[in-house]
Amino acid sequence: MKITEKDLTRFAAALRAEERSPATIEKYCREAARFAGWLKGQRADRELALAYKAELCGQRAPAGVNGAIAALNRFFDLLGLGECRLKAVRVQRRVFREEEKLSHRDFLGSLMGMGIVREKVGDILVAPGSADLLVLEGVADFLLQSWNSAGRAKLRVSAIEPENLHIPTVQRKEVRDTVSSLRLDAVAASGFRLARGKAAALIESGKVQLNWREGVKPDKLPEAGDVVSARGFGKFELSEVGGLTRKGRVSIVLRVYV
Repeated sequence: MKITEKDLTRFAAALRAEERSPATIEKYCREAARFAGWLKGQRADRELALAYKAELCGQRAPAGVNGAIAALNRFFDLLGLGECRLKAVRVQRRVFREEEKLSHRDFLGSLMGMGIVREKVGDILVAPGSADLLVLEGVADFLLQSWNSAGRAKLRVSAIEPENLHIPTVQRKEVRDTVSSLRLDAVAASGFRLARGKAAALIESGKVQLNWREGVKPDKLPEAGDVVSARGFGKFELSEVGGLTRKGRVSIVLRVYV
């Protein structure tokens, strides 16, 4: 469903009816409005809830992530989007051996072997001796009951508060460039360091996502703040769109995830 101003007003009224404190109402409404703005008119669903979670983990301290999730889970309940609720879990080896560390690929491969598709998990935050996941509530319940191994390693899974997530520092580098136009294939060619024709072919193959949505076309015009990602090529944000150069090219600033 698309989130409207009416939904945000209804959320504030519901919080007042629950006799929440003015500070909590202001905070929860602010988080709901941020999520609605981040959607940019897209319909809220489970995949976008996970994608927004990844953005939160990359931009905020754990305590801030925890507060945002509490607000959004209540907002999802109000909208009848209980399937979008998020929950944090931590997975650890039952017996930890320094020489046998599990990698991101080990955890992801184990999940996929259980029939959990990549889109239902989002980022896997790997730390020494463990990995944290912020997943859909229904998926979390399944993991707590059924995830017991990754390869030959036996696992222990527990629920944790989002404020206890081990969030690694996200590194991004700023890239300034010029493009012949703001078409997605031109911007993607710059961000992924590809020839424009190869970038267009990559988009047409369905491997490129714009704001976590597939099915985009090479002639789509991204805007400042949009995020472009491609499996096997990485992710970047179109941070700024400048004016025209003397040669008629468009100045852009990208923040490339490294």
